[in-house]
Amino acid sequence: MTTIHLRAPISEKLASRENNFNALRLIAAVLVLFSHSYALSGNIQLEPIGRHLRIFDGGALAVIAFFFLSGYLISSSWASTPHFPSFMAKRALRILPGLAVVAAISALLLGPIASSLDINHYFSSGQAFRYIRDNVNVLSLKTNTLPGVFEDLPIPHAVNGSLWTLKVEFLVYIATGMIGATCLLPTEGKGWRSILFSTVMLYLAARMITVTKTEFDSWNTGLNLFSCQLIAVFILGAIGYTVRHWIPRSGLLVAVLIGLTYLFRETSLFLLFIYLSYGYFLLFVATSSFHLLGKKTRINDYSFGVYIYAFPIQQSIVTLAPGISPVSLFLFSFPIVTLFAIASWHFIEKPCLGLKVFYGLESAK
Repeated sequence: MTTIHLRAPISEKLASRENNFNALRLIAAVLVLFSHSYALSGNIQLEPIGRHLRIFDGGALAVIAFFFLSGYLISSSWASTPHFPSFMAKRALRILPGLAVVAAISALLLGPIASSLDINHYFSSGQAFRYIRDNVNVLSLKTNTLPGVFEDLPIPHAVNGSLWTLKVEFLVYIATGMIGATCLLPTEGKGWRSILFSTVMLYLAARMITVTKTEFDSWNTGLNLFSCQLIAVFILGAIGYTVRHWIPRSGLLVAVLIGLTYLFRETSLFLLFIYLSYGYFLLFVATSSFHLLGKKTRINDYSFGVYIYAFPIQQSIVTLAPGISPVSLFLFSFPIVTLFAIASWHFIEKPCLGLKVFYGLESAK
């Protein structure tokens, strides 16, 4: 009698730390750094990924990856801590300490040095302190300028243009916690509730991805269309976690999804299949037994530090070297950003994450 062996589901590999989630997020953060090298040097039209794909540039691809992987991981976090205050406290400990430090460094150290104003006039307006306050309030992030800073650059005045995604990210954290608190979010990943939840969420995600610009504007969400699509991508990642026990890890499935994406290229579902294919590919790579960037990236997560420090560091380099080429900007900024990211992780982010055990939000391992 012939026995049919189905491929192991992705849940088996993702249940342990032997995965490439941190490596993928670090690659995505570096991709943002690379893509921004073109925009910040005034050569956005030369960005190679955008020129070839036309739909997305490298920065957009990276942010999409962040949100899909976040959808999976945050759903996992809720499953391990299905208590709204504790869940949100863990999310705050992951984002706010690093964000507060980069905001303070930007406003209190970088700002006075880079500003065209003298130090008295720089601080007298109070904008430096508003910058810190508004950036720590992650749901606001309405202040991205400092007095006299980066005035004559290709992208003038912007101090840290990458932080806008954190507002969207934190909104979906809150939504995840609220849905979970109402017991609508399955935590086991099996049974009819998982199927029903995934079906409803897939419809919602598809609706958000395929909506036209005119119809979206009529929704009056206060967000732009790409932000709406990022929320949908987060939902797709959450669905991936919910049905993880039924998703096989298969290179053939990657090829099938890419094929379907090509077949639907002239339809309104094209973008949906792009996100589905890209998301599954990310999970496929995340579950690889090959250490994508070495074993250290499995225990150290430098991606957030790279993401939040890259923009102000690159703006500073452009200030010091007007007319610098995109490639030179990337090569000069990469090691500096890496050093800041390593310091942020080991001295700020990781110690603050240790508070989860201290406050009883997570058990000691």
